[in-house]
Amino acid sequence: MSREYLHEIFCSIQPHRNKFFKLGSNFNVATSQCHEETDSNFIQHMAINSAEALPICSKYFPKISELTLHDKDIIQRKSYLMDDLRRIFSLVQLTKLTMNNIFYELNIFINLLQLTPNLHTVTWISIKDTPKDLLSLQESKAYQLVSKQNQVKTIIIQGDYTKKMMEVLIHLCPQVQNISLGISDRSLDATVHYLLSEINDGTLHLFSLCIRIASPHWIKYWKMIIQVKLLIQAFTYGGEINCQKETRFLSFQSNKSYL
Repeated sequence: MSREYLHEIFCSIQPHRNKFFKLGSNFNVATSQCHEETDSNFIQHMAINSAEALPICSKYFPKISELTLHDKDIIQRKSYLMDDLRRIFSLVQLTKLTMNNIFYELNIFINLLQLTPNLHTVTWISIKDTPKDLLSLQESKAYQLVSKQNQVKTIIIQGDYTKKMMEVLIHLCPQVQNISLGISDRSLDATVHYLLSEINDGTLHLFSLCIRIASPHWIKYWKMIIQVKLLIQAFTYGGEINCQKETRFLSFQSNKSYL
């Protein structure tokens, strides 16, 4: 494999100016020109496409604030992952995190929450499948601790989800103020019902709930449900419903800010 090819894969163009750095399965410090050329002082976002590359990354990235974990096999290194990450950047500085599948990575997420006090935005690709060890994780001291201390304010679900796993995330990140969901044929209505009921009960303080790519019919239906059943009660004091038809988003927004 040529150095030019590695350079294209790992560092893109002008690596000394690039704010994004990717570790992939073919990463090799000894042969990768881009690893040497990359000025780690500029990198703010690291994407890890292969956990196998972590132990051989010799650079330290002092300004990393965003981390993306794309490798589904990263669970194989969970015993070493926190040490690997802390060796190449400061977890305390992390403010944004993207993870792949909650079925495999919930335990890793809990561990990361313990070490990232400034984390405020979390993105999941999928929270559809329930982890086999969910009950034991929820009963663990680590889970109880991070649910009281983490400062996650925004949760974004890019792909599949279920109401059950959304509940898990809400209980784990009770300070959340902004949630963004896509369409789910089986789980969307149940999830929205759950979130709004939590708002009415005073256990959830959402500033914004956005449903991406919602149809005009769905938006009209939910607007009627909210008005008729008074599910908008939590927003009656200075709040509003905002249906953005041009972008096909349905958003529930309160004028009161909890930031």
